[in-house]
Amino acid sequence: MRNLIQAISFIVSLTLLASSSYSKEYVIGVESLEYRPHYFTSSNGSFLGFSREVLDHFAEKMNVKLTFMSFL
Repeated sequence: MRNLIQAISFIVSLTLLASSSYSKEYVIGVESLEYRPHYFTSSNGSFLGFSREVLDHFAEKMNVKLTFMSFL
């Protein structure tokens, strides 16, 4: 009986931790490379291309916010 209570407590705690670990905002690291039409950087420094469109569609469907940051 004691093992059953411990197992149930463990499963409940994992469930609670997992549900609180999902973020509503994600940071996407991008390179300043030209690989048209997949990805490229505009003259004002924003990330564009097919990859950006796919990620924006994902964010819209999952109701999350994406921030694109260049690391090069």
